Amino acid sequence: GVPVLVIAGNHDSPERLGFGDRVLARQNIRMVGQVAAQVEPVVLADEAGPVYFCPLPYVEPAIVRERLGVDAHSHEQALQAAVAQIGGKVPPGARRVAVAHAFVAGGAGSESERPLAVGAVAAVPPAVFNGFHYVALGHLHRPQPVGGENIRYAGSLLKYSFDEAGHQKAVNLVELDKDGRVRLEAIALTPRRDVRCVTGYLEELLARGHVGHSSCNLMG
Repeated sequence: GVPVLVIAGNHDSPERLGFGDRVLARQNIRMVGQVAAQVEPVVLADEAGPVYFCPLPYVEPAIVRERLGVDAHSHEQALQAAVAQIGGKVPPGARRVAVAHAFVAGGAGSESERPLAVGAVAAVPPAVFNGFHYVALGHLHRPQPVGGENIRYAGSLLKYSFDEAGHQKAVNLVELDKDGRVRLEAIALTPRRDVRCVTGYLEELLARGHVGHSSCNLMG
């Protein structure tokens, strides 16, 4: 009975992910694979009224040109077009939340993330999300805000590279009041088996008991 909104990232096949959306929508599960003119905000309500959740899956500029008819040649232009398309379906003054997969400028990356493009051309400025009360981001694996406390990466649930060993993985519990002000609580996640980086000669590591445990060991 819990509403779920899922969007495609750059690792996903958008067609496969969104294939069953209309069937799953009957169970309050929305699977939005790609940007399209007919995509509507997902509307949930509390005692203060509706909240409009705007799904913004990862999209290439070429797809935006094809599906939205916008002359987009960069990730920033593509995301701006997607925001304008779905944001235009939200009534003025309504509370709105973006659920997006993008590389927002200022975010700290990790070794395990697949680049969206060569160099920094994939980065988009936080200002693309102006007007949203909260922005829930996917792509970067480190939990972090970018451009403001209401624009946040929850991060990955698990650690996928050695440079994530020092990350504290978490999920964000976000509450909106009637005016759209945000209250956020980060709930720490503790993995069954963590990732550690230890250095030293093999004999030293054996003596210290590091080798043979269920953690990952980096030996130099």
